[in-house]
Amino acid sequence: MSHPIRTIAIALALPLAAACGGSEPATPAAEPTASVRPASTTIGGSPGGPVTAIAVAEPVPATFEDAELALRAGRYGEAARGFDAYTARKPENVWGWYMLGLAQWKSGDAEGAVLAFDSALARDPEHLKSLYNSGRALLDAGRAREALDRFEAAVAVDSAAAEGWRLLGRGFQEIGDLEAAVSSYRQALMLDEHDAWALNNLGVLHLEEGMARDAIGPLARAVEVRPSSPIFRNNLGNALERAGYPAAAKAAYGTALEADSSYAKARVNLERVGALVPEGTTPEVDVAHLAEEFRFLIRVWRDGQ
Repeated sequence: MSHPIRTIAIALALPLAAACGGSEPATPAAEPTASVRPASTTIGGSPGGPVTAIAVAEPVPATFEDAELALRAGRYGEAARGFDAYTARKPENVWGWYMLGLAQWKSGDAEGAVLAFDSALARDPEHLKSLYNSGRALLDAGRAREALDRFEAAVAVDSAAAEGWRLLGRGFQEIGDLEAAVSSYRQALMLDEHDAWALNNLGVLHLEEGMARDAIGPLARAVEVRPSSPIFRNNLGNALERAGYPAAAKAAYGTALEADSSYAKARVNLERVGALVPEGTTPEVDVAHLAEEFRFLIRVWRDGQ
């Protein structure tokens, strides 16, 4: 297939950012059973005495809903055990395998996640969420070309979904095909001009290409779409700084810290630029205007299709 554009999310060195997510599936019928599985745990005996290894029962969520609650609460290991038990009971349920993959991926087991997503895809080769997230897990596992295959398959299933094109751009960016990445990101934005991660990724890609001025528009628009994101604000500051607008960069880094006072990258950037820009200096560019210009450019792309 031809690829008109590409997309990706990353964290750059003056410090930038990356990544993508999706909504969860509807919950299948509840399972009434409960179970526990032994885990080898080491505990201490009396002071100075031997240490004894005993089997301690780790709880396994009783139902799909319980496992889903554990996942949403960030208890990923518990969620993975629950979905593993669920798939043993309901091996033909695609969503069980998908949720197992999601829990394993979030727990840091990218390879295990790929296997679970593959089990979902064996049952439904066009399961979009499994195509998207298996590709993400493959990227985390360092298998970018395999990830690209998943994203291409996802776009073939639903070419009208901006998420698929954004992820396709990310895959192209990972293998170094920047032209295809740009094309994919543009396609994502023509389908959904409010896709904040596609905006961010396109801006970061331009920064990687040394095109800081071209990066400002999409990053300014990303901030406009999602003003609460310190990552997007920091990346915008990075683009402004590299483009030669230190006062505007200082303002962007400052708002990144206002959004998240613990964001170390923005703090480092603000301290560096702040030492060069006197207090009260007016920003050199109107960032809101540049965001609106980029929004208009997306419409020009769309009209030119």
